[in-house]
Parts: sequence; C-alpha cells; structure tokens
Amino acid sequence: MMKDSSFVRHWDENSKASYLWNEKEKIFVTFEDPESIFQKAEFIKKHKMGGAMFWEYNEDTDDHILLNALFESLK
Repeated sequence: MMKDSSFVRHWDENSKASYLWNEKEKIFVTFEDPESIFQKAEFIKKHKMGGAMFWEYNEDTDDHILLNALFESLK
C-alpha cells in the first residue's frame, strides 16, 4: 500500500505512530516504520523496561529495516 499513490503516509504525534490514509476509499491502515520503532524504543528506555517483542516478523523487508531499527535504537 505504501507504493500506491492513493495512500498517503501520516504521523500521529500523540501516539507516535505512522498510518496510511486513502481519502477516496476512506481506508485507514496502521503500520510500523523505523520512526515509530524508534519512538517505542525511546519509551522502553525511558521507563527502564526489560525489552521489546513484536509480532509478524515475516512481513519485515528483505533488508530487515524494522528489526535493525529496533536493534539500533535499543543498543
């Protein structure tokens, strides 16, 4: 969907989350990206939490951009 020009990426500052919006079809899609992963890692470090977990690893791209963002943000 990110490659589809009918979807526009937005950022919600309150929730620190990215989402896609298709105005014509009124379709709302949430997703993770390196920016949202970084924000979650900052929250984890700020509150001295023990780590992170995630679901659906198989949807990360071939270059593992999300896993690498999490790793780099937490180290």
